[in-house]
Amino acid sequence: MGEPILRVEPGVRTYRFTWLRTDHHPVSIRIACANGKAHLVAVELDGAGGYGPGSIFRREDIALSASQFADVDHFVTQSGFFDMDSNERLLGHDGSRWIVESVTTKYRVVDRWSPTSGPVREIGLHFLSLAGWTFPEREMY
Repeated sequence: MGEPILRVEPGVRTYRFTWLRTDHHPVSIRIACANGKAHLVAVELDGAGGYGPGSIFRREDIALSASQFADVDHFVTQSGFFDMDSNERLLGHDGSRWIVESVTTKYRVVDRWSPTSGPVREIGLHFLSLAGWTFPEREMY
């Protein structure tokens, strides 16, 4: 996806949602704020997450206002993300991984298998909405 390794950097806050679907295109949405400037980078590949990820199908880089980033920051914090266990022991053969990462003063990741509700799903859906991307209901697993 051409995504950077997330590292702690003074004055930089970053969130990233990665959606790896067995039978559909992988998606990544990164939202970062540095020096008061925020942006969203969304990437969708043309392969299938459970097989071959493929190449970049579409990529968007969208400037966000400081207030939009503050809303994202608040949304993630209020979701309980920072209090969640990083992993659940639930996995399957067909489904998807919903991965949310955060880099503030430290790195944090939460990984869930095909969540049908809960904070990780809500964060993912929120990030997709901010990117302006929609997918057919049958692909929302």
